[in-house]
Amino acid sequence: MKRKLKVILTLLLVISVVMAYTGISFAADGEDVQTGGPSEEQVTDGTDTGTDGGQIGQQDTQETGKTADNETDGGQTGGNDVVNEPADGGQTGGNDVVNEPAGGETGLLGAAGDGGPEGEDAAENETPDIDISDYTVELEYTESLFAAGSVFKPDVVSVKDADGVALDPEVYDVSYTNNDKAGTAQAKVTAKKDSGYTGEATADFTLTYFGKVTSISYKYAQDKRSSNSIYIKWNAAKKTTGYRLYLNGKLKATVNGKTEYNITGLKANTAYKIKVQTYTDDAEGREITRTSNEVTVYTAPSAPGKVTISSAKTVKPYVLVKWKQASGTFNGYQIQYSTSSNFSGAKVLNVSNKATVSKKVYNLTNNKKYYFRVRTYRKAKGGYSFGPWSSKKAATAKSTGWMTYGGWKYYYRNGALLKGQNTIGSEPYFFDSDGVYRGASKGMWDNIKGASSKTKYLVSISIKYHRVNVFTKVKGVWTPKYQWKCATGRNDSTKTKRQFTPRGSWLISGKKLNYMTSDGHTAWLATNFYKSCYMHSIIYKENSKTEILDGNLGDSRSGGCVRLAYKNAEWIFKNIKKGTRVVSYFL
Repeated sequence: MKRKLKVILTLLLVISVVMAYTGISFAADGEDVQTGGPSEEQVTDGTDTGTDGGQIGQQDTQETGKTADNETDGGQTGGNDVVNEPADGGQTGGNDVVNEPAGGETGLLGAAGDGGPEGEDAAENETPDIDISDYTVELEYTESLFAAGSVFKPDVVSVKDADGVALDPEVYDVSYTNNDKAGTAQAKVTAKKDSGYTGEATADFTLTYFGKVTSISYKYAQDKRSSNSIYIKWNAAKKTTGYRLYLNGKLKATVNGKTEYNITGLKANTAYKIKVQTYTDDAEGREITRTSNEVTVYTAPSAPGKVTISSAKTVKPYVLVKWKQASGTFNGYQIQYSTSSNFSGAKVLNVSNKATVSKKVYNLTNNKKYYFRVRTYRKAKGGYSFGPWSSKKAATAKSTGWMTYGGWKYYYRNGALLKGQNTIGSEPYFFDSDGVYRGASKGMWDNIKGASSKTKYLVSISIKYHRVNVFTKVKGVWTPKYQWKCATGRNDSTKTKRQFTPRGSWLISGKKLNYMTSDGHTAWLATNFYKSCYMHSIIYKENSKTEILDGNLGDSRSGGCVRLAYKNAEWIFKNIKKGTRVVSYFL
């Protein structure tokens, strides 16, 4: 019998353990079986069990489900009975195996029920997935130089929590965004499904363009051009290891530390395509490159022959340079001149007609000695090539003064032709846009250039500049013959209006040998142009031609007449006839 009980107890113990781990318990009074989760205890301590303090004293067992009687009220369990403990307060004694319902205590091998201290819901006891969004992602590199066409995927070195504990790489995936263009790119670590982790963590890395050649210069001073070489320069590029020079698509040279190169061994007057490439390594150890735009450069044509200079002659206001006609294939000549015998700071003039054998050189400093030399040039797609310089000739410039060409008057100052309103000495002169002298002022010229006169002369008075111009026609255009200083009417508001020199346009109407002023003084050789206003001499004592009372000119001082030096008043008196136009304006 004892052996059978041991077997039964052993079976019951095994069943209790299984039930405890699978969450199965027996309900009181035939209730449905409930589960209490893996935390339920198994009780085998043999103490009495009851609901309301009663005891179960029998050793009866029932075969249904291989479990003992389930008591709900007041009984005791003793001996070797197997009992499912009721809801409240019972005790379990002996070696009974008990499944404890809601409120009971649990013995050594007992399985805790739904309501016991170890009977929380199983789902609440499961460990939740860990969020990695606050984890720190360490990358293989965080910045790299960049070139178009490159894609960057820095390895993830580690993903660590706040305590520095790293994740197993098997629990996450890595992806990248914006990793194929310059700017800020991103690596993203995403937790795998069912890995026990959730969320994602990121790390940024920077991609920066390195330098590129954006300009290639090859237009240097003409003397540096060559028929068998091309000398080029380019802009310096940042963060590049060096430069590769390509000629017609093939690598010609690699240049480090410089931004210039002389390409030699070329053919004359030939087109060559040139580009410059920068290169360096990115953070992943790959070579990246950037290439400039391609430019087409021509070598110079073969040089022409030498020319012989004949002379350099001073002819005011220029120096006339002459040479002998050159032979061979060329397009023109080039003249170089300088105040230095070694031609430092020299200037250059081009003569495009190959048949020309002389050139006037203007804009030279007056009384300065200059040196001159000549050479031939040849022009082609590749630019210019030049023959050797001739010997030099010297001449001293006489480059300031009046010049007359074709009846027009011009004035040069250090070889420069004057234009517009100018002052020569203390005298005002106006020159038109071609440098032709047109009178004392622009206003005077504007007011007479379309005027008519019944004689070959026209007289103009500038009240502002206190000047008289006598014009005659050259090629149908009024052109100054004389310009004289005069005195005009007083600018005195306290006097009568007639003290101002009148303004307008009139014809000469009469003359007087002498003119008596209101003060009883004498003015000689008076030519009437408006009412009582005359052009006459300066003021003398009465009937005197030697005792001058007021000989000042160039300001406002008369009573309205126009005063002139005696000889100028005399010229007008003798040469300006009736019907001659007189124009008087302030300008």
